[in-house]
Amino acid sequence: MRLRTIYLIFSVIALVLGFSRYYYQQGLSQGQLDCAQGKAESAQSQLSQFVSASQQLATNANRASKTLSVKIAARTAADQHSTQEIRYVLKTVTRNRCEFPPDVMHQLEQARLRANQAATSGIGSGLSPSASTGEQR
Repeated sequence: MRLRTIYLIFSVIALVLGFSRYYYQQGLSQGQLDCAQGKAESAQSQLSQFVSASQQLATNANRASKTLSVKIAARTAADQHSTQEIRYVLKTVTRNRCEFPPDVMHQLEQARLRANQAATSGIGSGLSPSASTGEQR
């Protein structure tokens, strides 16, 4: 009987150790799975935020591109108008090519100032009022 009792005690101990090992492994596996799921959810959240930010950047870039196109078109129109003014003024010279009417020199100076302003301020600046309100000739 004593041998039986010892055998039974060792059997119970072996069973307890076996089950504890099994449940330890189960808990470890479940913890690793939970951790992996948390990382996957975090990565998915970060990816969603990245996609959203990228879409916003694309929207901003399109808006800036449209604005720039409008400003370039306005600048081109003002430049063409200035060129037409200069051509008209230069056609109105007197027979003596060395003498210009007084208003011609003033108009040429104004055109030069507008061109200077456009060259130094860039496309993003507004056009001067005199560049777009000159008389059509």
